[in-house]
Amino acid sequence: WYLDVLDPQRGLGLTVIVFVGSVFSPRYFAARQRGPADPLDFCAVNVVLERPGGDRFVMTEVARADVAQAANHLRVGATTLRWEGDTLAVDFAERAAPFGQRVEGSVRLTPRHVFGPRIDLSGDGAHTWSPIAPLADATVTLRHPAVTFEGPAYHDMNWGSAPLEQHFARWHWARARHGDGATVIYDTDRRDGSHGTVGLRFDADGSHRPVDVPQAVSLPSTGWRLPRPTRAPAGATVQVAQTLLDAPFYNRAA
Repeated sequence: WYLDVLDPQRGLGLTVIVFVGSVFSPRYFAARQRGPADPLDFCAVNVVLERPGGDRFVMTEVARADVAQAANHLRVGATTLRWEGDTLAVDFAERAAPFGQRVEGSVRLTPRHVFGPRIDLSGDGAHTWSPIAPLADATVTLRHPAVTFEGPAYHDMNWGSAPLEQHFARWHWARARHGDGATVIYDTDRRDGSHGTVGLRFDADGSHRPVDVPQAVSLPSTGWRLPRPTRAPAGATVQVAQTLLDAPFYNRAA
């Protein structure tokens, strides 16, 4: 489960990712090398707060005994996601790395429409992406640190029956919100040498359709020397307005 909320004017952003089987867990990777591993034994919560007064980064691994799932509800440790009518409610009480600062609060994300097409990313059904609410608005209310903001939001889900590294060498996605709609593009470089590209336009009336994908553009690499590709119309000027996460293996930017 993935969601983010941005307030570009104030330079604020919050991302929450909840994993059943954390794709970034060294323990999960090592367990898979020894044989079959149950993803419920390697759940995790990632919360990233970007703000001018100092960022907070949470990556908490959680054991099976502290996980609860239902059709409209997921709890992983001290973080809960649930649907309350048409609103996705997220509550969390986590500790940041590396100094253990409290990161506590809530997100209330309201989609303009619930979409949820299921897109096969790997070409063989092993990995599925579903953009649930690519066109949404949300309010963030944090107690620790004391931050409140609202802005455009996004929510999607990924799931699969095989480890990501078996099918993909790398991937990147981008979204743009414009008028009453949003466009999302997903690029994957597969281990078999093929490349997958998906471009979808979502409108507030609940319709969605494929769109032509614009040309590839390379932004400056990250502080960890990761390439930072994106896509933009021919002749457009593209630059990094805000780095939301710069990690050794993963980055996000506006």
